[in-house]
Amino acid sequence: MPKVFMGLVKLADFGVATKLTEEDVNTHSVVGTPYWMAPEVIEMSGVCAASDIWSVGCTVIELLTCVPPYYDLQPIPALFRIVQDDHPPIPDGLSPDITDFLRQCFKKDARQRPDAKTLLSHPWTRNCRRALQSSLRHSGTLSFIEIFDAGSLEGTFGSFQVCNVQIYGVFILHLGSFTEASGRFSVGDKIICKVDYDRRKLIAPNHTCTHMLNFALREVLGNHVDQKGSIVLPEKLRYDFSHGKPVHPDHLRKIESIVNEQIDAELDVFSKEASLADAKSINGLRAVFGEVYPDPVRVVSIGRKVEDLLADPGKEEWLSISAELCRGTHITNTREAKAFALLSEEGIAKGIRRITAVTNDVAFKAIELALSLEQEVDDASKTEGSSLEKGTDASHLKEAMDVAESFASMKLR
Repeated sequence: MPKVFMGLVKLADFGVATKLTEEDVNTHSVVGTPYWMAPEVIEMSGVCAASDIWSVGCTVIELLTCVPPYYDLQPIPALFRIVQDDHPPIPDGLSPDITDFLRQCFKKDARQRPDAKTLLSHPWTRNCRRALQSSLRHSGTLSFIEIFDAGSLEGTFGSFQVCNVQIYGVFILHLGSFTEASGRFSVGDKIICKVDYDRRKLIAPNHTCTHMLNFALREVLGNHVDQKGSIVLPEKLRYDFSHGKPVHPDHLRKIESIVNEQIDAELDVFSKEASLADAKSINGLRAVFGEVYPDPVRVVSIGRKVEDLLADPGKEEWLSISAELCRGTHITNTREAKAFALLSEEGIAKGIRRITAVTNDVAFKAIELALSLEQEVDDASKTEGSSLEKGTDASHLKEAMDVAESFASMKLR
């Protein structure tokens, strides 16, 4: 039903909302795009709520292809085709679920189209909702995130520098800017995607070490440890897990030691797709409770081939290796991480702890700082009270502790 909002914008009877002129408001004209019109609207044979369901199908096609059905035709020929064809052309390569969803929307007899409530229960809609809930998890912690890649999209239009990538429902948006003011994308443009691999080289070891940290936590603290959130960045990794009390320093040292032992062992990192059922049968496989996984899934294992795990999934030996369901980027051998250092361990919610850690050269720097601070404290303990009062050695100690605090307080901003 036509509606006027503030006398300026009319909610479209079909299609998108449209700016109105004063004349439009006074004449209550019908506005919108003709490419979204249902046959009964065109023929004026009985507009009803089901006419909007037809427009929903057109909207889905436009979201998938960037243009509505029949957009290659002028409006009048397009309206003729809408009335004459059994249904609008459905894009090739769609899944059976979304194809069925569109066919339900495009039933020629409006009385046979499903209502909105029925569409919300359609398998494709439910799958989209699950995907959205998975990407926007509303727990007290962050979701299980590997930071997006950066890079460029290049073609005849020039170069588009991608600085951010975000998931909205089932769509992946690349955010950035053109290097030239005249740059512009057009439907049908051929592009070359170039990933910033120097940046990814910093992300991959942090992700693989997150897997090794997960393994080490369970080895030291027990099987009650479950992943509650994580984020993998170029400069650090952060891991949230279930544990009812602060982790003892001796346990933290053991956890750090286990990860570094795996780095020193130069273990190969393997990945392979498998059916969800086969993957979940692997003894000791780590998956995130409540996470919605696709089928098939990708299994990442450290030190043993995934094929070996799948060939004998119940083997006791698999409890002693890291194997997880994961779609992220990883190094090919643990030696590429170079070193692993814990920066902090803290509580963030009842029963949930958070560890922040670093790898590669940053880990070496953190370890060097820790050794330096330890030496400073040791030297200060041997210093006479009068010297400490003069502030000679104490000033160096305070400086070292300030730097150490800056490492330990690294947080996601």
